[in-house]
Amino acid sequence: MNLYNFIKVYNTIPKKVCVKLLKKFQKVNYRKHQWQNNGIVIGSREQEELKNYDLEKKEQDILVPFVKEALNKYRDDIYKENPSINYSNNKNDPFKMIESISPFRLNRYDEHSNMAVHVDHIYTIFDGQEKGIPILSVVGILNQNYEGGDFKIIDKYLKFKTGDVLIFPSNFMYPHEVTSITKGTRYSFVTWGY
Repeated sequence: MNLYNFIKVYNTIPKKVCVKLLKKFQKVNYRKHQWQNNGIVIGSREQEELKNYDLEKKEQDILVPFVKEALNKYRDDIYKENPSINYSNNKNDPFKMIESISPFRLNRYDEHSNMAVHVDHIYTIFDGQEKGIPILSVVGILNQNYEGGDFKIIDKYLKFKTGDVLIFPSNFMYPHEVTSITKGTRYSFVTWGY
């Protein structure tokens, strides 16, 4: 099985929704991104890190239907392309293990900022009422009027359009990063299916 077969991009978020959200997200208060290890903040990995903002429930509610649409397309495509793993009519369906998605976090990348190489096998986002580890990582792109900021996963570089939703497994086999922004500001959100 090819690892790249499990990396998919769907254009499910309408541009008008992205534009509406960006107007708000350009005015919110961001915090500096913090890396954690076992729940302990260990600081930045690189000099110029991105900034984060936790979306409010009403903002998440706008995006959830588009993320769920992308997740459904992902599931259908995975089963269509890999009939030997099709459990869709079975109680052991791996996608039935994904019961929920985590709260959304907005990432703002200004010029010279980036995201260092990492994997999403994290658990600190589930330290409250919700328990688990991420099974699928979901990245949504809200704009494309920036330069640089390429998403690199394994050894493949991806370019996005406004409204794209990227989905891939949240495990050690999918190291990824965002290269430095050379011009403009990149806005994207992340959530995890678990």
